[in-house]
Amino acid sequence: MGRIEIPSTLTPAQAEARKTKITGSRIAAIAGEDPWMSPHDVYLEMVEGQRKEDNVHMVRGRLFEEPIAKLWAWENEAELTKPNDIILSQRHPVLGCNPDFFARRKIGDLVDLSIKSPGKFGHLRYGEDGSPDMPRMNYIQVQWELIPLIELGILNRGLLVAHVDGENREFPIEPNEVIQGYLLELGERFMVDHVLKRVPPQLTGTGQEDLWLAQRYPKASETKNFVPATPEIEGWAAQARAGRIQIAEGTVLKKEADANLKAFIGEGYGVSGQGWQACYFNAPTMSWKKAYEELSKHVDSAIGAEIARKHVGSCRKFKPTFAGVEGDDQ
Repeated sequence: MGRIEIPSTLTPAQAEARKTKITGSRIAAIAGEDPWMSPHDVYLEMVEGQRKEDNVHMVRGRLFEEPIAKLWAWENEAELTKPNDIILSQRHPVLGCNPDFFARRKIGDLVDLSIKSPGKFGHLRYGEDGSPDMPRMNYIQVQWELIPLIELGILNRGLLVAHVDGENREFPIEPNEVIQGYLLELGERFMVDHVLKRVPPQLTGTGQEDLWLAQRYPKASETKNFVPATPEIEGWAAQARAGRIQIAEGTVLKKEADANLKAFIGEGYGVSGQGWQACYFNAPTMSWKKAYEELSKHVDSAIGAEIARKHVGSCRKFKPTFAGVEGDDQ
């Protein structure tokens, strides 16, 4: 059975126009709030024409967008309009948006209607109907769309509708100039620093970036024979990472504690407490390398002993011991 193609919701004209614009979905990725798309994915789309492969979340969104919107319109006796063209800002050349729908109830103003169809666990990120509790990615997308829509006098607020647990929940979104200003600065900086200069942003490890690396550096990629991790191996890798973090943090704590114990002992021999003690004493040392170099020139044992004594020194050794824990020398 062949793969079913899910058509894009964009017209050819919209698809062409959005190539050079930062849209709502792209600004959310640039801001680091899209779990399925990275800033590097945005760069690949805009500069190299490599569109990220659809995942189940993207396909679900496109398939269910219109039915959910029509259900909401029927429930609320509202009129729906699907924008035919990409909305462009006259003040901000980088900005473009493709609103899902414009909607108007019998009583009420026109709103930017954004439709979401969360999956099995995605619904947990949405709060109660009418609350402000929604994924930041969705909030950012609507705030970005409101910038040109308000500028052009089309409408002045947004409404996110998420189909959760078999019902439509509404999340009103009022324009926030502070958030919008931050997003505009972020988008313009991305356009200048990366798109126009053709300098990729930092990689973050998505599959699309792996493909880009393999195409750019095929010889290096050929030598990497990575085996996909199983769930069990993912668990061991997480444990290995956690262990290394604990070791690093423990090393810092250990050095700080040892330094304070040494300072407290001062010129004394050591200190003792309940179930522990720490010694800080003079111990002989030998510069074996220098002694060997000089000893290799002689065969007389008496001269050898004299040479060895010349290279004997001393240093303070720190040895803490704790009940049930093996100590270490420093």
